[in-house]
Amino acid sequence: MTFQHKGDNVVAIERLGARGESRFYVAVLPDGPLVVLEEASALIWLRLAETSSEDELIAAVAEDFGLTSADVAEGVQAALESFAQTGLTQPS
Repeated sequence: MTFQHKGDNVVAIERLGARGESRFYVAVLPDGPLVVLEEASALIWLRLAETSSEDELIAAVAEDFGLTSADVAEGVQAALESFAQTGLTQPS
């Protein structure tokens, strides 16, 4: 199990499931919510730390999935909105 602090009050936890699959959880501390991230949203979350703009994030995610930026832009933007609504990210 690995832990990553994403700010003063957010922690990410990655853990292997029973079949060896990666399980990814992100929580706002101390009161939640605990959010389970599926494959695409977990990748977007991890890429957030490596990119400095939304366009750069979209390009990185597109490359990871072997798609074009246009193919993934809507999904990335939806994930970012979801992260903000649950308090996992804050506008800068």
